[in-house]
Amino acid sequence: LHPENNEAQQEPPRRRGNTHTAPGALLAFNSEMIDAERREQSLRDELQKFEGSLPVKQLQTSEIKLSNWANRNAKSFEVPAFELLKRDIAAAGGNVQPIKVRPISPEGEVKYELVFGQRRHRACSDLGIVVNAIVQEMNDQELFLMMDRENRGREDLSPYELGIHYQRALSSKLWPSQNILAKEVGVTQAYVSKVLTLAALPNEVVSAFPSVLDIQVGWGPKLGKRLGAHRQEVIAEAKRIIQSKKNISAREVFERLMDVLPLVPKPVELNGKVVANYEEQGGRVIIRFQPGVLSDHQLSAIPAWIKRMVDGEQ
Repeated sequence: LHPENNEAQQEPPRRRGNTHTAPGALLAFNSEMIDAERREQSLRDELQKFEGSLPVKQLQTSEIKLSNWANRNAKSFEVPAFELLKRDIAAAGGNVQPIKVRPISPEGEVKYELVFGQRRHRACSDLGIVVNAIVQEMNDQELFLMMDRENRGREDLSPYELGIHYQRALSSKLWPSQNILAKEVGVTQAYVSKVLTLAALPNEVVSAFPSVLDIQVGWGPKLGKRLGAHRQEVIAEAKRIIQSKKNISAREVFERLMDVLPLVPKPVELNGKVVANYEEQGGRVIIRFQPGVLSDHQLSAIPAWIKRMVDGEQ
């Protein structure tokens, strides 16, 4: 056999994977390129959904401090809704919706300040688990506005808590006036004024309600006006409500505070001269003697005289 004939009988090299012609291979290559471009575009579209997003980190709750403008009243953590939140977080193994914090210190135990998510942070702390959080740099005004938008968007802050929230912002000079604050947070100046009136209520008046969460926004201006005219009487009535420890509704407390009558002193005359005045309301009596009317001996005898009066001896 001649070498030429032997080479002629050998099979030609096979194309990888198929026996297409050159035009067919080119068409297959173009099709693969089109598919690859489509997959690449699909991935780009998917990534675009997360553009600007920040990663979620797991933080120890002890690493996070409350903001200076934290607005949750302690009563917020004593309601059934908070217990339900804790159960949901426990069942899920963590807070599905992350909280937001800002970094404040790379060293030390406390490294972050809470922006929003106080209830979720508290729930994770009570459960003894880490909290899922988004970390973002921001200044004080950005923090306050983000906190306010989150809370008002969820509609779970009471008017009283919002009043405290806005009061702290103004006290810390974040904004110079109620009007500018209202514009920044996107509410009316009238609304800011109403909730600030609630925040300015005396502690005795606030404590008379079953919960600050039940105080309605419209009650602030009315109670404020009543306090302006009859402060002593309103506070006295609030103290009586607290001392009675009766289970009455927030509406009943409001009506009692609004129904108090001014104490009108009634004169006691002797020989044509006023020697004392007394005031009476709801069974409570206040007697004020004019200076110099009673001697030291008579003053010391008053307790015994009151006892005889109460015993019905006089």
